[in-house]
Amino acid sequence: MTGTAIISALAVWGAGWFINTRLANSAAARGRLVRLLVPAIFGLTLLIMWELLVRLLEVSPIILPPPTAIASRFSEEMPILWADFHQTIIKGALTGYIIGAMAAFGVAILADRSEFLTRGIMPVGGFMAALPIVGTAPIFVKWLGSDWESKAAVVAVMVFFPILVNTVAGLRDTTAMQRDLMEGRPSELENFNGYIVQQGLELGIHTPTNSFIYHCLLPQEKQARKKLSQ
Repeated sequence: MTGTAIISALAVWGAGWFINTRLANSAAARGRLVRLLVPAIFGLTLLIMWELLVRLLEVSPIILPPPTAIASRFSEEMPILWADFHQTIIKGALTGYIIGAMAAFGVAILADRSEFLTRGIMPVGGFMAALPIVGTAPIFVKWLGSDWESKAAVVAVMVFFPILVNTVAGLRDTTAMQRDLMEGRPSELENFNGYIVQQGLELGIHTPTNSFIYHCLLPQEKQARKKLSQ
């Protein structure tokens, strides 16, 4: 039985290898369909080998169940799995991520405008970001119970401080022109990118990067200068 299982598995592997080799060396090898078929055939080959070896070698399903048994059990338990997914991922994790991210962005903008707030909150953010989840999760479960609210709170705290620290660092790393654009003030767009674009037109040199940046930011620049003139 062992020899039959090994020979069958090698035969399946050889068939998959042969088909993939023919596809990879065909005229349509660079096409999207072939690039999708090759990994799909490889995965299907592994699944068939897994099924054959487990069935023919009579491996206990407790140790290693066959793929068909896993798929069958998965389809039977789909209502329970969907309820768990909705409760844990959608209501808990996704809600907590949105709340934590929005709060972090808001606090980061305030901290960027206040040196006092930055010095007060950044050390706390660094400390909280380093805390393991096993230390904070029991606290929220004790406060909010074991329903999705505690999961959302844990995720919100997990994402809040890393996003806060990185957003503040990113805002501090911006240039003067970027800050002017964000705050709706006139910037040095004409002096920098606009000058390069103009010189490129006069000299007959293509400046695609500067031209793209210039024309993307030009409407905002005109609006800022219009507000200034008013």
